Amino acid sequence: MKRYRRNGFTLVELLVVIGIIALLIGVLLPALTKARNASRVVACLSNMRQLATAVAGYVASNRGTLPEAMNRNMVSGSPNFFPNPAQYGLPAWTPATHVSGLTYVLPSIGESLAPYLSKDGSQSDAIWQCPSAQKGVETGQGAYVSAGTNPLSGFAADDRWQPSYFYMNTKWYLNALFSGAAPTRPIDGVGFGPTAGEWMIRNVAGLRINKARSVSGQGSSQVVTFVEWVSTYHTTEGKVIYSIPAGQKGKYVGNYAYADGHAESQRYDQLNGYLSQLSDPISQSWYGVDYGSAYPAYFNQAIFFRR
Repeated sequence: MKRYRRNGFTLVELLVVIGIIALLIGVLLPALTKARNASRVVACLSNMRQLATAVAGYVASNRGTLPEAMNRNMVSGSPNFFPNPAQYGLPAWTPATHVSGLTYVLPSIGESLAPYLSKDGSQSDAIWQCPSAQKGVETGQGAYVSAGTNPLSGFAADDRWQPSYFYMNTKWYLNALFSGAAPTRPIDGVGFGPTAGEWMIRNVAGLRINKARSVSGQGSSQVVTFVEWVSTYHTTEGKVIYSIPAGQKGKYVGNYAYADGHAESQRYDQLNGYLSQLSDPISQSWYGVDYGSAYPAYFNQAIFFRR
């Protein structure tokens, strides 16, 4: 009798192979995802180190003064909130005395740091965009936006720029939200979003580097110049850190750039941990308002979030 040699797999053998492959994917996928996320954190940290170095270069070239610049170049619904070129349709440093509390239109931080990020002043989207951030989705929270002919410094209607990294020019919260009235402060540091005042008193824009010192004595190595725009770039939690209920914890990683030119990655699980990476309040006066005198509650509890 003539025998025929079998060259294929049986159905059972195929099912066994498929099962093994599925098992391997189930084992390896979390590890691969974790490795990918870790690489994005490192790439993001590299961006922030470059920005921190650029700020140090700016300070060295401008008599020890930190950049007086806005964190983006976008039109906002509140005219006093983002006094950048796109907001007013005017180039940076144009007198704008017609706007209450505003003397000049400020450049975006991208425009200010351009000479210190490349020899010819050109910009790379990669430096300003977190690898985990969306791009071009203006309605997305923390999305990277770059549009128009001259997005970083342009003042045409279609010039729009929002980086993944938030420069700590936060004194505009005073002008835009408070109008001279003292902000209220929560009595508990767990389970709520920080008030605008918490950010306002940590402003660094326009300060002399030797004045960028917190009320508790923290110097430039602890004073933050950049934070990530949102806390969800490097987590699968799905909620910004402000939305975590009291007593609940999550797994977050954040990158921070500091006034002395370095950057660090920090892990935190609650709002307190997030805010504790920022400096304590920094003594300063703007628009005729001395922060320490006007808002003593913020300064009397300088280490409120360091518990």
